[in-house]
Amino acid sequence: MDIAIIGPEKFAFQDMACIELALSFRPFGPFALVPEPTGGEDASLTWDDGALLTLEVQVKGAKGSAGVAELLDYLVHYPSREVTGSLLQRLMEQDDRHALFILTARCTDDLTPLLLARPLIGRPASRIAPRALAEALRNEVSAKAATKPPKNASKLTLERLANLEDLARRPVADFERALAKIALREQETAETIEVHLHTAMRAERFDTLSIRGILARFGDLLAESKRTRSDALGPILTALAAHAPSALGPHGYLERGIEAALEARLRTDRSLLITGPPRAGKSWTARAMAGQLQRDGFEVRQGSFVEEAERFLTDPMGAERVYVLDDPIGSREPHTDANARLAALGALTERIPANRRLIVAQTEQVLLQTKAAPDLIACGLGGRAWLRLEPLPVERAEAIWRSAAETQLVPAVGVSRVAELISREPGLRDPGALAYLAQTWSELSHRPLDAEIVLQARKDASDFARTLAMQTPGLSDLLTASALATTASDGAAASDLAFIISGGNDRPALAPKVDVVTIGHSRPPPSYPSEPLLSEQQRHGLEVLQRRRVIEDRDGRYNFTHPYLRAGAQALVTPDIPADLQRIRTQLERAIACPSPVTSLAAARNLRWTRSALQCHATSTVFDIAHQGTRSLFPATRDCCFEFLVEFADLLPEELRDDFPCLSERMVIELEDIDVAHGFGFVSNRYDWPIAASPIEEVQPYLDAIEDGSPLGLDLSLSRRILQTLDAHPTALTGTAVRRFLRADEAVVRATVARIWARIPRYNDEDVLARLEGDATPTMTTALLNELAHSWESLPKERRERVLATVVAHARSPSCASVLLSRLVLFNRVERFGEQPPWQVFTTLMPVVIANLPISVSFADDRFCVAIDDAIRAVPSNELVPVLDAWGDRLLQRLDRYLLSESELAIVDPLLAVAPESGRVPILQRLLRVRDTGARIVTTRWLAHNWDELGTAERALLEEVIGDHRVDQRWLSATILTLHRPPTTLVAVLTGDLDSLERSTEEIERKLGASLFAACVHMFVGWPQPLWWYGTHHSRSPIWTRVIRDLARDPNHPLHPLAFYEIANFGGEDELAKLVDELPDAALLGTFERLLDFKVSHVGDWRQKAWQRLLARADQTKLLDDFVMRIDEELDGILERLSDVGRWLGERDLLVRVARLLPNDLRALRRARNLRTTFVMLSDQLAKTEGADMTMAEQVFATLCAEELKALKAAPPRIFGTWDEIGRIFESVGATAEVRAALEGKRRTAVKRHHAIRQRFRGSPAPVAIEGWINQARQYD
Repeated sequence: MDIAIIGPEKFAFQDMACIELALSFRPFGPFALVPEPTGGEDASLTWDDGALLTLEVQVKGAKGSAGVAELLDYLVHYPSREVTGSLLQRLMEQDDRHALFILTARCTDDLTPLLLARPLIGRPASRIAPRALAEALRNEVSAKAATKPPKNASKLTLERLANLEDLARRPVADFERALAKIALREQETAETIEVHLHTAMRAERFDTLSIRGILARFGDLLAESKRTRSDALGPILTALAAHAPSALGPHGYLERGIEAALEARLRTDRSLLITGPPRAGKSWTARAMAGQLQRDGFEVRQGSFVEEAERFLTDPMGAERVYVLDDPIGSREPHTDANARLAALGALTERIPANRRLIVAQTEQVLLQTKAAPDLIACGLGGRAWLRLEPLPVERAEAIWRSAAETQLVPAVGVSRVAELISREPGLRDPGALAYLAQTWSELSHRPLDAEIVLQARKDASDFARTLAMQTPGLSDLLTASALATTASDGAAASDLAFIISGGNDRPALAPKVDVVTIGHSRPPPSYPSEPLLSEQQRHGLEVLQRRRVIEDRDGRYNFTHPYLRAGAQALVTPDIPADLQRIRTQLERAIACPSPVTSLAAARNLRWTRSALQCHATSTVFDIAHQGTRSLFPATRDCCFEFLVEFADLLPEELRDDFPCLSERMVIELEDIDVAHGFGFVSNRYDWPIAASPIEEVQPYLDAIEDGSPLGLDLSLSRRILQTLDAHPTALTGTAVRRFLRADEAVVRATVARIWARIPRYNDEDVLARLEGDATPTMTTALLNELAHSWESLPKERRERVLATVVAHARSPSCASVLLSRLVLFNRVERFGEQPPWQVFTTLMPVVIANLPISVSFADDRFCVAIDDAIRAVPSNELVPVLDAWGDRLLQRLDRYLLSESELAIVDPLLAVAPESGRVPILQRLLRVRDTGARIVTTRWLAHNWDELGTAERALLEEVIGDHRVDQRWLSATILTLHRPPTTLVAVLTGDLDSLERSTEEIERKLGASLFAACVHMFVGWPQPLWWYGTHHSRSPIWTRVIRDLARDPNHPLHPLAFYEIANFGGEDELAKLVDELPDAALLGTFERLLDFKVSHVGDWRQKAWQRLLARADQTKLLDDFVMRIDEELDGILERLSDVGRWLGERDLLVRVARLLPNDLRALRRARNLRTTFVMLSDQLAKTEGADMTMAEQVFATLCAEELKALKAAPPRIFGTWDEIGRIFESVGATAEVRAALEGKRRTAVKRHHAIRQRFRGSPAPVAIEGWINQARQYD
C-alpha cells in the first residue's frame, strides 16, 4: 500500500523547520539532527568531524513583532528544573555553541543585523554583533532580573531571577560574544517553509506532486526521532534517496545519430511526433530525448492519456516540463475514441507553453488506420508532421544488438550470427526488434535458420507473453495483473499484485452498497486486513520477468519496460476458456478495489482497453466492474469509472441504464466528504465536527507561490485546505490559481474552485469558462447551479448568462441532466434556493434537462409538478412554454417503455395556465392519440375536470376522442362519469341523457350497460391496478359513493365483493358494522371469509364492531363453531401478540372463546411472568441483605430457565409475540446464551409461520382482467 501519497492538510511548523535545516545543511558536512533533545531547545544540529559544533534551534510561531525583549525571552529558556544553563549562558560560555531562531513574527530594526539570508552558505559561524544591540540586551536582562516576583513564586523562579542578576553583571563583551553566534529568520510559517522546500526539491528534479508525500514521510521520521531522542538526519537522507527521481532515459541507450535534429525540432515546435512500425525504437528515442531534458532540469512525466498530458503541460505553474505520450490512440489497434484523442492531441500541440515540451511516440499502422490515410503526410497535426524512424545504420544496430545480447546472456555464437545478419537484413536494424530478439533467443532452435531469426525478431509480443506464461507457472497471473494495474506512468507495488492475484473476497477500497453516515468519528482509511505477499512461485516469476527485461522495478513499483511488452500482456486478458474470464474479472475487481489510490486509478483508466479485450466475451462484465468502481473510496477512481460509463452509456445493460440517475447522484460529493488525515484522500461516511477554515494569511504563501508559478504540489489535502479558505475569501482566488486547480484529477476539487470562481464578477476568463463548459460531471454541474442561483443578484447580467450557458451545456449530458432535475424540482424550496429564487435559471435549464434525461428517469413524485406550479406564479407564462413542450415530448418517449405515473402525466393543468390554446392543442392531440390507456385517461380526466376553461378546439378534441370506437373507450368514459362533477355536456355525449346519473343504482346500470357500469365502479375505487396508480379514483362523487353502498348491500351482484372491500378499507367503523347487520343470513359465510381475508392482510386494522356483529349473528345462526374453527386455522397469522385478541374482539365471551385456542401461549406467559416476579423479589431482598451474593441465585435461575425451555419445546406457543416476551424475561433473569439462542430460533420459526399465513391472503377481491385496457409499454416486452 502507498505510504503518504499526499501530505497532511497542515504540516507542523517545527517539523518543517527541522526538515528545511536538514536539507539545507547537507552540503556542509555530516551532522546529527535531534528534534527536542533532552535539556535542549526545539532541535539541535551537531557537527563532530574534528571540531565540535552545535546549533540549537528554537521555532517560535507567535505573530506580531519581535524585538530585544522578545529575543531575551527566547534566550532565557532554561533546561527543565535547572536554575542555570539558560541558552544565553551557554552561548556566552561555549564557543562551539550557536543558536538559530525561526520566527513567525517580524523582527524590529534593531535585530536586523542578526537576520539570516537564504540560501545557507556554510556551517554556523560567528559574526560581528553591534555593540549597541549587546548593551540593549544586557539592559533587558537587568530589567527582567529586577522584576518583582509574584507573592507565591516558587523557589525555582526565585533562583532563576538570581541567575539573571548574575548574567546582567557580566561585561558587554560577553553579550557581544553571544549575539555573534545568534541568527534569526523572520516571518516564517510552516507554509512559507513548505513553499521553499517545494522549490528546493524541484531543483533536485523531484516530481512536484510527490514532494508533499515525501515531506510527510520526513515528518513521520521526525516523530520517531522525538520518541527515541535519536538522530533524524540519517533516516531522512535514506528516505530522500529512496524517493529520488528515476532517470527516464533508457539504460544503455545508444544514439541513432538523429538526436541533435530531434532536439532542434523539439526546441522550435515544442512538440515532437515520432512514429514508425512496431519496435522501431519510438519509445526508447522518446524517453532518451525526455531524459536529456530531465538532466537539463525539466520535470518529466510519461503516460498514454492526452487529457493527462494536457493538464500537466498547460498547468500555469512556472516549472519547465516535458510529457512523453506513448501510443495515445492505441498500440495494437485504434481505441474506440481514437479520432477524438487524435483531435485533442492536435489541439494540445497548438497551445504548448514556451517552457513545456511534448514528445509523442505512436505506432504507425494505428495512426494510418485511425486517419484512414495512405501515408503519413495525410496524418499531420496542424502544421506538424510525423517523423518516421527508419532502420538504424549497420554499425549502430550492431552495437545495440551486442549490448542487448550481453544483458540477456545470448551465446557468443548467436551474437556473431545476428551481427553478421544485420548487415544483410534491414528488418534487424530496429532497436526494439533487436531487444526483443535478445529477450526471446531461448525460444529459437539450437541452430536457427536466418529466416527464423528474422521472424523471431518481428514476432508479435503477445506470442512472447503467451510463451512466457506457458513456460513458467504463475506467470500468466503476474502478467495480466500487471497489465490491469499499471499504466505507462504508474506501476504497482508487489503487495498490490499479490492482492490482485489472490486477494480473496475483500474489497478494501470500495464503500459498502448500503453505507451508514455517522458523525464524530473518523472512518479508518482503506487498507489490507493483512499485507498481501506474493507466493514463492510468484516471486520467482517476477524475478524471471525482470531478468527478461519485461518488467522493471521503478521506485518500488513494478512496470513494463516497453509499450509493446505491455501490449503483449494485455493480449493475455482476452480469455481462451470460461475459467479465464472469471479469473480476469476477479483480478480487475480487485485492482479497482485496491487500497492504493495509484493502482486503483490505473485499473480504472484501463477499463477501455479491457472492454475491447473482452468485447466478444463479456462486455457487461467490464460495465459491472466500472459500476462497482463508482463506489471507490478514492475520488479520482470514482470519477474515472463514471466517465467510462458515461462514454458507453448507449451500450450499458438495461438494468445499469435504469440505475444511471441514482448513480449520477451518488457521484456528487463535496470537499467536506473527503478525509485527508491518513496520508491520502478518500471519501468518508463519518464526518468529524466541522473544523474552521485556515485564516487567509496562513494560506497566502501557497497563493503567492501559485501566482508566481513556483513549484507547488497541489495534492488533494492541500487543495482542500486552500479552497476551504478561499470559499470564505473568493476575491483572493486569482485567475492563475483557478487555472491550476481546474487541472486537478478529482472532479470535487475542480467543482469547488469553479463554484468559488462563479460567485463574484470576473473578467478576461473565457478560457476558464470554456474549460468549465467542457467539464460536464455531476459534481461540477451541481456546484455551478447552486452557486449561480445563490449569487444571481450580485452578478452582472452578462456574467449570469455566460455561467448559465455553461450549465445549459452540461445539461445536454444525461448524467448531468439527472442531477440537475433532482435539484430543479426543489427550486421552490426556501431552504435550498432562498425566498426569491432566480426562476430564469429554472425556465432556461428545465427544457434542456427534460430533453436529455436518461429515458429511465421519471417524475414519479409531486415535486416536479409543485415546482412547475410555483414557476407559473413567478414568471411570465410564455417563459414556461418550452418546459411544457419538452415535458410533452418526454411523455411520448417514455410511454413505449414505462408505466407512467399520475404526476408525470399531470401536464394539462400547467398547459391551461401557461400556453395559449393554439399551443396546447398539438400537445393534447399527441397525448390523446397514443395507444396507452393510462396516459389517455389521465389526460381525459384533467381536461374534463377543467371543462369550463377549455377552448372550442379543445372541447371538440375531447368530444371526438371519447366518441372514438377504440377498445379502451369504456375507460375514458368511466373516467369522465366518475368525476366529482362531470360536465353535463360530456355526460349527455356518453349516455344520451343529461340526468342519467341522478337515478337509482339499478337504473344507472341499465342506462350505462353492464360493461361501462363495471368500468365506472372499478375506476371509482381504483381497483385493480393500474387504476389506483393513475390517481383517477375516489373522486368524492356522491353518486358513486351511493352506488358502492348499494352494491355492498347486494350479495348477489357480481360487483358486491369489490364494494364490500371498498367499505372495509375506506368506510367508517360504524358503516362496516351496519353493513354486516344489513346483509342476509345467507351471505354470512361469504362475508366472514372476506372479513377474515381483510383482517389477515391488514395488520392492526381490527374492525372490532364489525367482527362483534358478525360473530354475534353467527352464534344466532349456528355458524359460530365453524367460524371459530376457521379462525383457529389462521390465528397465527392474525395475532402478533396475545393481547391483540382484546383489540380484535373486545367482548369477554368472544375473547375467552378465541383465547382458549392458545393454551400453550397462556401457560407459557404465566409461568415466565411468575419467574420474573420471583427473580425481582429475591433480588430486592438480597440487595437489602449486607454481604449477600447473587451468584448462587443467578445459577439457580439459569437452571430454571433451561428447565422451562424443555417445557416450552414440549408445548410450544403459537404466537411469535409470546416468544418475544419470554425471550426478554429469560434475558432479564439470567438465562444462558445457549437457552436464549434456542428461544430466538423458536421465535423466528413463529415469525416465518405468521408471514406464510399472511401471504396467502390478498385483502381484495379475486383478481380480474381489465378488459380493453392497453399498456403501451408492454407492446415491446
